[in-house]
Amino acid sequence: MSPSPARSGLCSSGRSLTTRDLLANLIDYAELPAGPQSIAVGCSGGRPRTCGIVEILAQRLRDNGREVEVSHHHAHLPRVLKRATS
Repeated sequence: MSPSPARSGLCSSGRSLTTRDLLANLIDYAELPAGPQSIAVGCSGGRPRTCGIVEILAQRLRDNGREVEVSHHHAHLPRVLKRATS
């Protein structure tokens, strides 16, 4: 059974990218010697999912000894979905 669209994306190789793959890739990226000072995660219409991903990522980085600060910039705003036009 393939992952649902809500739990996956498509990576450049064309294979399905699961949430687990995404987290592993972000952790590997953050652990690079010249790694990022910040990582931003966003999703249109999927705020609860992205907040959860950020919290899991932050905890895993803390477990690896990294100092992490989390900020959910728009979590307090209402979810906005655009209606299809005919």
